[in-house]
Amino acid sequence: MAMEYRLLLVDVYWLTESGEALGPGYVLVDRGRLASIEPGEPGEEEQYAEMVAGGLGRLVLPGMAGVAVPELYVARGALGPGEAPRALLGSSSAGSLLEEVGVAESYYATLVAAWDAMLNGITRLIVVSRSPAAAAQALSDAGLTGLVLVPDDTCRGTPLRGHALDEAMEEARKKGADMARVHMAPLSCGGCGDGWCLDENGLHHPALRPHGEAPIEWLLPTTAPWSLLYATHGAAWRLLVEALHRAAEPGYQPYRGAAHLAVLDLTQPPAWVPPVAACPACLGPTAPRVETLISGGRVVVDGGEPLQVGATAAAEAAARLEKLALAARTRS
Repeated sequence: MAMEYRLLLVDVYWLTESGEALGPGYVLVDRGRLASIEPGEPGEEEQYAEMVAGGLGRLVLPGMAGVAVPELYVARGALGPGEAPRALLGSSSAGSLLEEVGVAESYYATLVAAWDAMLNGITRLIVVSRSPAAAAQALSDAGLTGLVLVPDDTCRGTPLRGHALDEAMEEARKKGADMARVHMAPLSCGGCGDGWCLDENGLHHPALRPHGEAPIEWLLPTTAPWSLLYATHGAAWRLLVEALHRAAEPGYQPYRGAAHLAVLDLTQPPAWVPPVAACPACLGPTAPRVETLISGGRVVVDGGEPLQVGATAAAEAAARLEKLALAARTRS
């Protein structure tokens, strides 16, 4: 459910879709939808809001989208460059690790990946998982907008396994996933056409093709965007704030419709930069503090803390995933 109140961010700067810093000004989110983003002071009518935030040193971003393979996310650091796509297709030593991951581990891995994503400014997570229903449940429990890619029959015989899309959707509903916020789409393992496709070079979709300067495989299996923005001198910006969203939701536009926003606190190191001088590349390689995050019209991070994933769930997830992480290190 979208927030049922008005949120006003005042005295903030914001980065446009092209990466230009504008402001100072204000951002008004009315019942989950972006109503205004303008320089200067809000008008008298716009000043009425149940929640007022922002302030000096705050930078607003259009929420970024990210890609995660939760089961391999736990093994990050144990995989070589470009190894993640090969592992998903079974042509990597990490593939055998994937085949040992059960449904419960997939759920907890997705929950942890979603937590990481939210604290890194990701408002929509695109997930490739061998247990798609469990991944959908975890995204829903975290409150995050997402797309779960369901491996089809072309993926049978790989560590991902093949699934019927309608059966995966029904199973996710039975698990209590909010299918209005977490959608599903088929994933082909090779033979890329008009939909989502995975091959040894990475994950592909027609909406991503104009952004080949920032290869999508760079995002696997991590969810943190800052180092990618830094490494590409900002070239990955449109991929993260627009193309990935549009691949998951055709017609999506930054700063339009249901709000996808991240509010960064840049007042202190390690990610300090004056908001007036901010740019996509200068936000990395360290991670700025995400103070507030709105995903599809819902506030999911407030005061730097995820609202729907608490410390108890995090501790349980860590305990369940410890053996998986250690196994990954042993294989590397």
